[in-house]
Amino acid sequence: MSLSSIVSSACKIIKPYSPTPTSLRCHKLSYLDQMLGGIYVPLALFYPNLSNTWSNKPSNLSEHLEKSLSKVLTHYYPLAGKLNDNVSIDCNDYGVEFFTTKIDCPMSKVLNDPYADKEDLVYQKGVSNTYSYEGSLAVFQLSYFNCGGIAISACITDKVADGYTIGTFMKDWVTIARNPSSELPSPQFNGASLFPPTKDDLSNESNNIVPEREECSSKSFSFSSSKLAALKGMIINQSESTESD
Repeated sequence: MSLSSIVSSACKIIKPYSPTPTSLRCHKLSYLDQMLGGIYVPLALFYPNLSNTWSNKPSNLSEHLEKSLSKVLTHYYPLAGKLNDNVSIDCNDYGVEFFTTKIDCPMSKVLNDPYADKEDLVYQKGVSNTYSYEGSLAVFQLSYFNCGGIAISACITDKVADGYTIGTFMKDWVTIARNPSSELPSPQFNGASLFPPTKDDLSNESNNIVPEREECSSKSFSFSSSKLAALKGMIINQSESTESD
């Protein structure tokens, strides 16, 4: 599957809904942040066309996600800033890139083919798993498939967010998208106080731990909703059993 499947693509810069206070403008990187190479970590969520809620009005969905993204960025303000060498992030409310893309193939073709080149479809070309992207610190994409299904993807540099933070961000985004008046707990960006930064230059290629693409092999794992529910139930039962001991 190639980029020829992409019919159209448009980009907007989404800024935080509320300005970041002056006292939070400088976000210092922690020592762990400094050690990382700055790779853009990808995550994509796929939604089949079950209800046709948005399929006839894609612009409505795009606008809705843009507004909710703007609101959640108020809480995750470092994502909308600019990296200052390997020292800090200037939380200047520059914003994040939000792409809207139409893909001329069904979503099943991407999900069911383990060898399909998904990265350049549901992620912007040259962003996923790269160190060299010079755009915003976080890049998002809403992809429409011709079957009516959609994909929402994020590529966020590990200089500003680890896997847990990315997962929490996406969960909070979903919360705001469902109910714009929802109150979110403010995340704590205090890594530098726990792991003080160093003045030594750690931003070199030795920190890039991801091998070249031609040296990589990949596998695809598919879990049904029933299997996921069974796994969740097993974990809950184990947790309850541990608490009762």
